[in-house]
Amino acid sequence: MSLPLPTNTFTDPTGEKLTYTATQQNGQPLPSWLVFNAVTDSFSGTAPNTAETVDVKVTATDTSGLSVSDVFLAAILGPPAVTDQTPNQTWTEGKTFSLTLPANTFTDPQGEALTYTATQQNGQALPGWLVFNPTTDSFSGTAPSTAQTVDIKVTATDTSGLATPEVFDATVQAAAATPKPGIAVTAPTPSQVWTDGEAVALALPANTFTDALGLKMTFAAYEIGGPNVTSWLYFNPATDELFGAVPMSMRGTVELAVIATDSQHMIAEDLFSVTFAPNPSGHTGIGAATLGMVTPVDSSQVAALLTLHG
Repeated sequence: MSLPLPTNTFTDPTGEKLTYTATQQNGQPLPSWLVFNAVTDSFSGTAPNTAETVDVKVTATDTSGLSVSDVFLAAILGPPAVTDQTPNQTWTEGKTFSLTLPANTFTDPQGEALTYTATQQNGQALPGWLVFNPTTDSFSGTAPSTAQTVDIKVTATDTSGLATPEVFDATVQAAAATPKPGIAVTAPTPSQVWTDGEAVALALPANTFTDALGLKMTFAAYEIGGPNVTSWLYFNPATDELFGAVPMSMRGTVELAVIATDSQHMIAEDLFSVTFAPNPSGHTGIGAATLGMVTPVDSSQVAALLTLHG
């Protein structure tokens, strides 16, 4: 910056020569960035990066020692500041979108009105599918069908012509894949060891099966191999619980299957084995656990199920 004083800023009535000095109005020296040259009667310097004002007092003194002062305001105009950075955006391929910049995205230190423009960060125009409305300070459009990222630069300019940009990314990504129907065994039942003569109650956890579409599932249980246990082992499909009383004479290992089915006829099997162990005490622990049993599965249904699902 440079400011020479006009030659007619001061006039001496007797035509005496004038000399000039400059301070702040309160008498303190000028700030370091503002220099007054008494030879050329001019101010120069580099304005600071922050907005501020200085009351400058210039005093003219003639050769008779008489003086008079002139005071003026030097205002440093600050550019707009980014006060609410726009976060990076994620838009979905083929979907419409809208983004309105908050009113406090930029703040002008002088309170001047701001106008906005938007380009890519490299200065090129926005792609055709991305529209910026400077009246509403908003972006809108329909995301393209190919994944990509655009670096967006929004520039706020005040009425003094000072400008500040902000930059954020807009990423176009593929739509989330639609889940396919199906049921998964997400918490397989571990192998079991049941003791002869003891009551058993095995409730499957709620996360044993997971339906990909969140559909309600129904359950059934079957023996698919080993000594026949369908005469004393029962399954409650409402609670997903196997229960019964192990006979004292049980031996060997059986293979059991709990079947989950949803409304789209998707099926999953939770397969596990049960090994029977002799009761070391020889006494039975069978009691109230056998109450409330449901009708046992007909063994002929087991064969049919295995035929149908391989």
